[in-house]
Amino acid sequence: MFSFFSSQTELEAVFDIGSSSVRGGLVRKEKGKAPHIEFTVREAIPFPIDLTPKRFFQAMISALDRANTAVVKASAGRRVRRVAYAFSSPWSATQTKVATIERPEPFVLTKAIADEVISQAEKTFEAEALHTTPDGVADRLVTMERRVIQVLLNGYPVTEPYGKKARRADISFFTSIVPKAVIDKVFETSMKAHHPKGTSAYSFPLVAFSLLRDIHHDLDDFIFLDVGGELTDVSAVKNGLIVESASFPLGFNFLIRSVSKAFAMSPEQSESLLRLHFEEHGDDNLAKKLEPVLIAASKEWANALHGLLTRLSDAMSLPQKLFLIVGSDLVRFFVESAKDEKVAQLGLEEVPFSVTLLNADKLKGHVTFAPNTRKDPLIAMITAFLHTHGALEGEGR
Repeated sequence: MFSFFSSQTELEAVFDIGSSSVRGGLVRKEKGKAPHIEFTVREAIPFPIDLTPKRFFQAMISALDRANTAVVKASAGRRVRRVAYAFSSPWSATQTKVATIERPEPFVLTKAIADEVISQAEKTFEAEALHTTPDGVADRLVTMERRVIQVLLNGYPVTEPYGKKARRADISFFTSIVPKAVIDKVFETSMKAHHPKGTSAYSFPLVAFSLLRDIHHDLDDFIFLDVGGELTDVSAVKNGLIVESASFPLGFNFLIRSVSKAFAMSPEQSESLLRLHFEEHGDDNLAKKLEPVLIAASKEWANALHGLLTRLSDAMSLPQKLFLIVGSDLVRFFVESAKDEKVAQLGLEEVPFSVTLLNADKLKGHVTFAPNTRKDPLIAMITAFLHTHGALEGEGR
């Protein structure tokens, strides 16, 4: 049968697994062209009051099943060759480590030696993280990805270090881990829905870091904020390295709940009210009543961000450049709240962060969208990352 798709064209399913939703995308990849996103979907993860880690896990898998069903329907009988996942908090943990090899006599650094010392550091990280993982979700953690970011030989950066002699090697690498039960169940849903040729997994902080470095080649220092439903993830990058990743438990659902409580509305009604307000289509009287609620919520979120950044600034000087991505339509609230935050530069008077909102428009040339397809910024970022880095990194099965 004649096919409109050449042998150089493939379909890929892309998923973002966050703290309040699972997002999915159907991507057409054609050699020599930017990836084309044909379809996107967002399935909420319910967050009931009596939530337990096990129920939360089950709710996420249920949302993933629904997202997979929607992507299969959008594929219209065409085969999805690859499936890729990006995990955010609380599903994955990330860390940048420095592994050091020091010997009294010069030695030749090989990839095997570097891999061995990195593996030992990863085992320590997994053991530490396992103690903080909630019961009912994990009894074992696995490494999703590792990426060597920088190698210093005798204190000097070297772009091609293997095969060279040194007495000391400092290897900076980024690693991410995920509960084995989570990744096994997630990959199982892929096999049932798509029977793909390959499946891979990444952490969203690495996706964002790698993509921002690709787009801004001369930018070595910046802060990245990922505002999810229940959590805001913060990554600090200095000298081209992710030096810190942390989070605080206030995302866009916190804002929706604040309005729900103040106006005795359902979450759905509150979200609709907020959307109308930020699009300046709401009622003026209601807007006046909403203003103090927004001011209080902005202050609480900004204080939480300030507290986290203050802890980071004890160990490093903070970059002034801040990138922000928000997984909802309530973007304006968080952009304005982030702009109120300030950073001290070299002991001088504090100055506001330079805030850049990451949305689909910022990725023009890196991805394209089909007409009438929701331009999901997270799916766009993951797709753009995979186009450049996906064949090189991640765990495949």
